[in-house]
Amino acid sequence: KTGEAKDNTPEKQKFSDIKTSIENTLGINSEFLASCQEELTSFVGPFASVLLKNTLNQFPQLTPNELVERLAVAIPHPERSREFRNRAQILLSQTGSPQETTLFQDVVTSFPAANDPEFLQYCRKELVSFVGPFATVLIEDTIANNPNITPEQLVEVLVAKIPHQQRAQEFRNRIQIKYKS
Repeated sequence: KTGEAKDNTPEKQKFSDIKTSIENTLGINSEFLASCQEELTSFVGPFASVLLKNTLNQFPQLTPNELVERLAVAIPHPERSREFRNRAQILLSQTGSPQETTLFQDVVTSFPAANDPEFLQYCRKELVSFVGPFATVLIEDTIANNPNITPEQLVEVLVAKIPHQQRAQEFRNRIQIKYKS
């Protein structure tokens, strides 16, 4: 069991190295790559990291849009593939160039979700009823990969992790009711 924890760190480091390498050579935003992998995980499970790494290694000159297409093709169900494309396009628009990202964050004008433990606790409590104990990992990973993510953006990322669209909407509604009051 202790080997599992040790294996997790080098894997994250490898992905970090891939992100840095890709960002330096192709200009693909590392935040987008991390978010894309998170999204992909909700569609293909833990295989997402392998799929992303292999796709990037096999096609090193891909643009972000081409990467999304390659990854979407690997999702076996057409409807799920289309859903991944849509979510990835939203991520891409949110994480475009550094200037665009800053502009987007200014428009949202909200503090990072990590600065609001009460909000995070409420999110965790609600998310558990949709994805079980995995909720804590989802929230912690999302915050770790996107430390400046706003509460609104966090909710959208978490909504994307809930496999059934109706349940995802229910989660969004619960959070918005509490968050707006």
